[in-house]
Amino acid sequence: MYSPGMWLLALIPVISVMFLSIAEAAWPVQSFKSSPFHPPVLEVSKTGQTEPGYIFGGPADIKSDTRPTIVADDGQLIWKGGLGQFPSKFCHVFDTGLSYLDLHEAVITPHGSVLVTAFNTTRGDLSVLGGSADGRLLDSLFYEIDIASKEILFRWSVLEHLDRTNSYIPLAAKGDSQESPWDFAHLNSVQMDGDRYIVTVHGFCSEYIIDRNGRAGTVGDFTLGPGAQFCWQHDARIESRTENTITLRMHNNDNAPWASGTAVTTGLLLDVDLDTKAVSVRRRIWDSQNAIYSPSQGSYQSPRNGHVLLGHGTIPQLEEYDEHGQVVMRARFGQDGVMMSYPMFRSPWIGRPRT
Repeated sequence: MYSPGMWLLALIPVISVMFLSIAEAAWPVQSFKSSPFHPPVLEVSKTGQTEPGYIFGGPADIKSDTRPTIVADDGQLIWKGGLGQFPSKFCHVFDTGLSYLDLHEAVITPHGSVLVTAFNTTRGDLSVLGGSADGRLLDSLFYEIDIASKEILFRWSVLEHLDRTNSYIPLAAKGDSQESPWDFAHLNSVQMDGDRYIVTVHGFCSEYIIDRNGRAGTVGDFTLGPGAQFCWQHDARIESRTENTITLRMHNNDNAPWASGTAVTTGLLLDVDLDTKAVSVRRRIWDSQNAIYSPSQGSYQSPRNGHVLLGHGTIPQLEEYDEHGQVVMRARFGQDGVMMSYPMFRSPWIGRPRT
C-alpha cells in the first residue's frame, strides 16, 4: 500500500491527504505547499524486479484536464507538468494549423517529421444503416508533417478509403447533427514502416498497411491463428521485423462501451507472416489474478529484457510483467470510470532544472 509520506521528496512537504468527493469515489489525492496540483495516490504492489526508469502518464479525472506526471515505482511524484506538457526530451510541441488534431497519436519520426491523428466532422449518407440521408460522420485521419517547415507530407482519411458500412461501432442515436456525429472509425495509432504506415482503425477491429498512394491492405486479409483475434485495440506498434515477418504488439481491449464487456483485456504480440498471410500469437499477456476489462484506451510497452508494461486507459491501473509473463508490479491510481491515463510508459529520466 502506498504511503502519503512518500511524496515528501517530490515537491516540498505534504500538507495533507485529500479525497475526491463521494460522487468521485473518494480516492485519496495529494496536496503540496509548493503547488495547487492534486495528483491521485498511486497504490503500488511489487512482487518482483521491474525494469529501470520511472512511470510516465497523464492521470485525469472526469472533471479535469490531463496533467502529465513522472512517478517512481514506490509512488513518489518525481515531476509534474502543465496541461499537455512533458519534458523536452520526450516531446516537441508546435503549431500545425490543423485545429482538429486529437490526443491519440503524436510520434516524431527519425527523419524530422511527426505523425498525428485527427478527426473531422463531415456530411454523409447514413440511410443504408438506418440513419439520416444527410447524416454527420466523424472522419478519422492521420498526417505526416515536417516539423521544421510544417509542410504536410502525407494525409490519409478513413472515409475516403474504407467502406463505412464495415464499421463495428453501432450508429445508435448518433449521426443526426454536427454536435453528435457517428464516430465510425476512431483511428487511434499510426507508425511508419519504411515508406508505408501501420494504422489502427479501432472501429473496424483491424490493422491496415497504407502505401504512399493511400491504398490500404489489412491484417484482416490474413488468416488469424488460435488466440490471434483482436478487437477495439489501441497502441499497435511494430516490435520487430524481418524481410518476411512483422511482429506487431497491441493493447487488445476486446471491450467497448457498446460491447459485452466480458472479454479479458490482454497484451498481444503477433507474428504476421507476409508470405503465407498467416498471423500467429507469440505472446498473450494478462493478469490472471486481477483480470481487466477495459472499454476504452490502453497501451502496451516493451521496456527491455522481455518485460511488458500494460496501461488500461479508463481502467486506472497498470501492470509490469517479466519475461516469463509473471506480474512483477501492479499499480492503481483511482476508481474505474472516474480516473484514467492514456498512454503510460516506463523510461529512465534525469531532471536538470534550469534555475
